[in-house]
Amino acid sequence: MKLSGRPRDDLNWQVEGNPPLFEFDLGLHEPYFPLEDELHFQALSAALTHFTQEIWPKVSTTKAILYREACQTVSYSLIR
Repeated sequence: MKLSGRPRDDLNWQVEGNPPLFEFDLGLHEPYFPLEDELHFQALSAALTHFTQEIWPKVSTTKAILYREACQTVSYSLIR
C-alpha cells in the first residue's frame, strides 16, 4: 500500500485490511529536494511518526519501504 507523506499531504491515510507492505512517497526521488530546509524534514518526520504511532500498531505488516529508486547498471572497462 502506497502512503503519501509529503509536506503538503494531510496524512489522512485509510488503511483497510492488512497490507503485505507499506511504501512511502516522501518525494525523495524528485530532482529538487531541499536539504537545507529544516521545516521540510520536520514534515517528513511528522509523517513517519504519525505512521509509527497510529497505523503500524494496528496492522501486523512487518515491512515498510521508505525510498525506492530505479536501479542503474553501469559497466566499466579497465584498460591496461
